[in-house]
Amino acid sequence: MAGINGEIDQYGFERPEDFDYESYETFMAAYLRVLARRAKKWEKLLEAKPVLRHSSKVKRYVRKGIPSESRGEVWLMISRAKQKLIESPLKYEELVQGDKDEKIVDIIDRDIKRTYPENIYFRDVKNSQLLSLKNVLVAFAHHNKSVGYCQGLNYVAGMLLLITKDEKVSFWLLVEMLQRLVPDYYSSSLVGVRVDNLVIMDLLSQKHPDLHAHFKTNGIELNLTASKWFICLFVDVLPVETALRIWDCLFYEGSKILIRVALTLLILNKDKFLEAKDFTAICAVFKKITNDGVVLQCHQFMQECFKVPGTLPMAKIKSLREKYHEVIRKEEEEMEQKRAISK
Repeated sequence: MAGINGEIDQYGFERPEDFDYESYETFMAAYLRVLARRAKKWEKLLEAKPVLRHSSKVKRYVRKGIPSESRGEVWLMISRAKQKLIESPLKYEELVQGDKDEKIVDIIDRDIKRTYPENIYFRDVKNSQLLSLKNVLVAFAHHNKSVGYCQGLNYVAGMLLLITKDEKVSFWLLVEMLQRLVPDYYSSSLVGVRVDNLVIMDLLSQKHPDLHAHFKTNGIELNLTASKWFICLFVDVLPVETALRIWDCLFYEGSKILIRVALTLLILNKDKFLEAKDFTAICAVFKKITNDGVVLQCHQFMQECFKVPGTLPMAKIKSLREKYHEVIRKEEEEMEQKRAISK
């Protein structure tokens, strides 16, 4: 877990000038012991079960964190990505070497230069890491033409490359993410992101009606204040190790973990939100809570994510998603009718 040096973490990210080294050192002193214990248990598990199947034990292990050196391998196994790779072993190479839509390639070329400017591996435009990122994004855009490419994917694919250090593995994990785990997040109108923001507000109204009312009174909508949480799947939003712990659960349990994390962030900071008396002050709280000491302590934060929101049955999440899909569909139909009339 130790960084390359005191100012750069193990994933190549520079720490900001105002980085709280004292809090970080306190956290790491305890977390390194946790990591050592988890690494030994994972080593035994992977030796005993070279093919991981869903079980209460594997679920428990995933929730407690996958060792960084095993993440790429385990993500492949606990998702369906490995099966897709086995079924289509040459698909990635065919997409990289095949004919391209030059408009998409041009958009990706421009966008990847803005990927993780604070990361030493993505800083140099001549760096092979940027070429790998371009290959993965271009391949995905031509594999899934209904999504193609949209902003935010460069951060997601970039993090996959930092972890797996393998283009083909990163490609199939990206396919798994966008086609099964968050299938509507990257549609042209970001329907999945908008739906889940409404789902979270609905759940908040049931669990913490005072906070929900405070947001409503001050005109706070998660689509305005928290969309990046979902578009980037919490990468480039929360501290790197915390985001990766979320991804561990995302690959195993699916997108409900994203709702749990969002609710946890809101509920843990409820008092701060309630003390903020207007729209501007509340937005300032949203900016601060994704980089404070609570989210830095990834192990404790993930434990909170499975306690603070309470029970979230998948049947209920599914029902709410269906409800708000219909709400958004009707809204878009009405907007289209208004546009047609105005013409």
